[in-house]
Amino acid sequence: MRTVRSLGVSAVNRLALVSPNGARRMAAVLARTSGDIVGAVDAPRFADTFGVDLALVGWAASRSGLPVRVRATMQGHELCDVAATDTRVDVAKTRPGVSSSCGFNTRILRPPLPDRDRYRIDIEAYTESNTSVIRSVEVAWLPEAKLPNRRTDYRKVWNAVVTDTEAARCAVAGYTDDEEWQRTGQLNAETLRNRLNIISSDVVLEVGCGAARIGTHLRRHCAKWIGADVSANMLTAAREALGDDERIQLIELSGRDLAAIASETVDCAYCTVVFMHLEEWDRFRYCQEMFRVLRPGGRILIDNYDLLSEEGWTFFEEIAAIPPEIRPLNVSKSSTGAELGRFLEKAGFTDISVVPEGLFVTASARKAGKPN
Repeated sequence: MRTVRSLGVSAVNRLALVSPNGARRMAAVLARTSGDIVGAVDAPRFADTFGVDLALVGWAASRSGLPVRVRATMQGHELCDVAATDTRVDVAKTRPGVSSSCGFNTRILRPPLPDRDRYRIDIEAYTESNTSVIRSVEVAWLPEAKLPNRRTDYRKVWNAVVTDTEAARCAVAGYTDDEEWQRTGQLNAETLRNRLNIISSDVVLEVGCGAARIGTHLRRHCAKWIGADVSANMLTAAREALGDDERIQLIELSGRDLAAIASETVDCAYCTVVFMHLEEWDRFRYCQEMFRVLRPGGRILIDNYDLLSEEGWTFFEEIAAIPPEIRPLNVSKSSTGAELGRFLEKAGFTDISVVPEGLFVTASARKAGKPN
């Protein structure tokens, strides 16, 4: 079964197919061999700090071709047990004889343990006839007092999930490899540039900019790029990526509106791979706010994973199978094209276009009037 973390990878790759971590990353991870089993763990790393959950990412394979599963434990608690079947083209290229269907990429929820500075996670790969520990690593969890207790506390939820730049990249894309991060960011920026008809004089707003994966590249094609996010930790990662650039403005959102942005000062606004983390009423509120800040003739694009697609329904069922008591607060919720189109209509937009794209559905529109 695909995991919640797998959605993050699928979601961010809806505009451009992404392979997992590149060969260059492989030199930096710990790999062990024990008889028949080989494997490596990309994340977590030693002394990583986590909030609500952490990503377990890597690969494992059997030299004899047997099916391999990966199990993580902490102080006697089993945290997960998953099949190593995700596609890892990079591994197949650098490990002769290893199938590309050897990856694992899952999310581990905070275990029911008392607060401590460090916890050791043991990660082992096993077949029907052999078991090998492929990594033991110490990590830290934020104290319970710093964790959110409801989904709509967006700022606290995302500051707990994102504790540093590496965690920010994992939260956005499910991987940290810089080569892939730059490549997919550029591809997605080009897609948005074409769909929104962005020109060099435009002021462009991204609602939910994360670690500026797209903005890093899109800023080169507009007069000003505004990155807005509810998480101060995400914005710190974005600033590291963007450096000092007079074309950039970063804004911390309240989780309710775009109050820091003046009315009719933006030419293009987009919100991609974000609505899944918002309640429906908050999705609509952001549509209203983007209408307010857009100039006459301004363009908008929004998206979410599509409940009406076969891929979207499959993922919906996988999330539904997670027991409610351990379902993450930032777990993804679906939309339909009709919903997104209705939000744009009621917010005041015209020329609405809704396009299903496999897992995702995208809606775009414009604000009536002629640009100044």
